[in-house]
Amino acid sequence: MPKASSSIERLAIVMDMMVTDEAGRPTTPETDRRANYDVGLLIDDTAACTIRDVSIFGHGKKAGVCLVSRGIGVNPDYNTFWNCSLMRDYGVAILGSDQADGPGLSGTQFFGCRIFASDHHHRPSQQWGKAAVLIDRNTKAKHADVNGHYFFGCCIRTYADMAVELVHASNVAFHSVTFELPKYSDSDRS
Repeated sequence: MPKASSSIERLAIVMDMMVTDEAGRPTTPETDRRANYDVGLLIDDTAACTIRDVSIFGHGKKAGVCLVSRGIGVNPDYNTFWNCSLMRDYGVAILGSDQADGPGLSGTQFFGCRIFASDHHHRPSQQWGKAAVLIDRNTKAKHADVNGHYFFGCCIRTYADMAVELVHASNVAFHSVTFELPKYSDSDRS
């Protein structure tokens, strides 16, 4: 995405497909040579975007939507998602700066979104797969705050034990959110 705010509406990104190599053989996670971030929608140091009625479908590694604060542009604050359906190994990943004095990332809002990850027992985690939502400021960012993220009227569904994984994150609020989780199992924790 561009570094200035933008708007995306009524878009579907389908990522649940077979990719073949030069000989026509299906690739595997080990032989796939696509970009390692492999996300449906990457918002990289971009602020105040409006994402409305966007569906990202697929059961592969990484995230449906990834917001990243790398400190090379503006802080990616105040992005808003309306009525989206977001799915991958993580439905949503919000990742703060990995620079020691990098910028923060705050104010992200989700309204009426459906966020899925590992949503069926036949679709096991391929890489991250601990939760449907990940919010992390990364370990090197000593002063970068990753806070103030809000979920309103959403549905968060996963077959994993955790719906949300917060790592070095604060002030995350869930209002009228439905969480759909399987029966908790200590044997699934590592």
